[in-house]
Amino acid sequence: MNKKMAQFWIEDCISWFDGDKGYDVSRHTKDQFTYSIAENSTNNTVYFFEPVFPGEQWAILSISYGGATASTRLISDINLIATRLNVKIIQEVC
Repeated sequence: MNKKMAQFWIEDCISWFDGDKGYDVSRHTKDQFTYSIAENSTNNTVYFFEPVFPGEQWAILSISYGGATASTRLISDINLIATRLNVKIIQEVC
C-alpha cells in the first residue's frame, strides 16, 4: 500500500473520533509521530508513525497509562487500521 492510501485510511479512522468529547485527536509534524488518538476515560493513547525510509512500514503504538484497557470502540477501530495497513500494533503499559 502506498503512503497516500495509508494516510487516507488513518484520516478516515481518526475522523470518527474527531469532535467526540471523550477523545483528543492530534495531527503532528513530520518530526514527530503523524497522528494520535487519546481516550480520556481510560488514559490510553494510540500513535501512528509514518514511514521515513523506502520499504519501511507504518507503525502503530498503543500506550496504556495506568494499565486501564482501552474501549472496545478504540480497540476495534485501531485493529481495522492495522489490518488495512498490514502492520502489528505495539502495546505498552506505563
